[in-house]
Amino acid sequence: MVQDIYLDSSSLGAFAIPHSAAIVYSLRVPDMPLRFLVGSHQGTLLSFRIPPTGSDIISSEQPLIYSIGTLAVRLSPASHKDHIVYILSNQLWQLRCNNNDILKLEQILLPKFSKPIDAFTPFNCHFQSQGESVAVIADDKLHIFNLNQKGHMNTRRIMLEQTPRKIVYSKSSNYVIAVTSTIVSGTRKNYVRFINPLSCWYKKAFTPN
Repeated sequence: MVQDIYLDSSSLGAFAIPHSAAIVYSLRVPDMPLRFLVGSHQGTLLSFRIPPTGSDIISSEQPLIYSIGTLAVRLSPASHKDHIVYILSNQLWQLRCNNNDILKLEQILLPKFSKPIDAFTPFNCHFQSQGESVAVIADDKLHIFNLNQKGHMNTRRIMLEQTPRKIVYSKSSNYVIAVTSTIVSGTRKNYVRFINPLSCWYKKAFTPN
């Protein structure tokens, strides 16, 4: 079955230009999709209800609309909790579903950076605090934040010394992988850095142009 959702029909109209998408699941009922999320280029988040039964994949009712910022909205589900989605625009946010299937949107209070965040990825590297973790590339540094169960923020920083391009997390190897580039004698060189988030040790691989 194929279902089309016309984003222009929302209250945003022609400004609902999609940039990213994700699904948030119910915490109360395992593996039950609850909301389909669309991040727009204009800094808004659209949340469409997913009916538990019926002929429609996505509900035809108007989506909930959140004003996140002025930059394009990037979405990334938590690495080990499918009822949590991280949202990045001007700031980093967390959207989670509670035990009553109600969505709660909270800003993650990070240090103030001189420039917008370049990239981010949530991950679970088994810190002793068992808190949630997120890796952020900003100001040419890799920042690893862990919010423990008492609400305290632990921070680690790694100087990349190169221009960051992309960051992902490998569950199987438990490495944060950063793609960077630099100019050497007029030639652009690209690198992939494999970073252990527990020890902050990393190894670098050169990628030929």
